[in-house]
Amino acid sequence: MVFSAALAIGSMLTSGEDLIDALFGHTGTLFWPEAVFGMAVSTAIVALIVSHKNRLIIAVVSPDIARTAGIDV
Repeated sequence: MVFSAALAIGSMLTSGEDLIDALFGHTGTLFWPEAVFGMAVSTAIVALIVSHKNRLIIAVVSPDIARTAGIDV
């Protein structure tokens, strides 16, 4: 509750452009190497999740069954 009140008071006291920069960061400073690195890491994470999808689902639903199936929980 204190955080919400502080955020509301801060947003009322801050001007529009400064508020957007404080909440979301200054998006004009994003360089291509950073964007390419972010996309590469995101693609690798999605590929890892898709490749281990069944093992992850079994481990989340029932760790006991996953251990029985030989999946390291």
